[in-house]
Parts: sequence; C-alpha cells; structure tokens
Amino acid sequence: ADQPAHHTCALDLALVGLEGQMIPGSEGRSQGEQDVLTEFEGYASKFSNVPVIPRAEVWAKLEAKAGGFVLVDCRETSEQEVSVLPGPAFTREDFEKEAEAHKADLVVCYCTLGLRSGMYAASLHRRGFQTANLEGSILGWTHAGHPLVELNNRSTETKRVHVYSKRWAPGVAPGYTAVFAPRKGALGWLQTRLGF
Repeated sequence: ADQPAHHTCALDLALVGLEGQMIPGSEGRSQGEQDVLTEFEGYASKFSNVPVIPRAEVWAKLEAKAGGFVLVDCRETSEQEVSVLPGPAFTREDFEKEAEAHKADLVVCYCTLGLRSGMYAASLHRRGFQTANLEGSILGWTHAGHPLVELNNRSTETKRVHVYSKRWAPGVAPGYTAVFAPRKGALGWLQTRLGF
C-alpha cells in the first residue's frame, strides 16, 4: 500500500494550540515526530499523577524480556486488529479480567497519541496501580523505529498502524502505513465536515 504524504496542516496545529511550540530535546527529530510528541505532551499534562515512560525504556524492557510490567492497549478493537506493540500486552477489557494479578506490576498504557491511555492510566492509578503513559503512544513508537506486530499473530511484524482518524495519518513515521476507517454516526459526520 502507498504511504500517505507527510504534511502537517496549520489548521491541525491551531486546533490543538501547538503552533510554534518546541519540545525540549527535539533536535534531530523529524517534524512529524515533533508534532506527535508535542500533541502527546499536551495530553500527558492533563494527567499529572501519571508519569510518562520513555519509548527507549519500554523497548529495553521488551528486549530484555523483563518482568514486572505489562502493556495495556487502550484503543478500540478495530485499531488493535491493525497492529499492537509486541510483548506482554493486554486490551483494556482483558486487563480488567485479571487486573488484581498485576497490582505489583508497572502498567504501561498506550493508545494513538496518549489521551485515552492517559485517562485509563489515571483511573488505574486511583485504584492503586502503578501506571505510566507511553511517551508518544503508538505513533511515537513508530517514530522510534520500534516494531509493531499483528494482534492475532504476535510473531508477525507489520508496518501498518491505525491512526484513529485521517487527521493523524501524517503523524505516522516514514516506512509505516497509516490505516483509518471513517467513524459512523454524528462523529463521522463531524469528521467529514472538519476534514479529520
């Protein structure tokens, strides 16, 4: 499949109030990665009780097959069916079925850009879990060059990533393919009218 063109619309930046902001340590990052991390920081700031865990730290834990942590994918099933992070990962629903067994683990949450994962991590924190929000979520993960795998075949890597909506297709790192499906109902109508 063709990779979407990489561009950032000034309207997108104006909508989220990020025009002109720089992330500390952003030297050497692509504009797309910087946009993703800036948006993530805006979301993460809403959840001051949830620390942000760097992508490199999660990748090191995965490579070392370290115990003591789990990943929770806070996206919808249709998004997870495109790709997930490798490792000891749960959907929110599956995690809830055995949550008490992970009270001593670090629960690292992710979604597309950090809003849904931040909300879920904050709710788990209130329930006594040790939580963290993955820096940049799955779009940030693609910019770090880390692999994604298929949900139903964790040994099969993929370069496809669901981006929630057309608006975030430019946020996918080069070499990855953005996938999204228009929403239904009122949200779909709104996305069509606003172009995202």
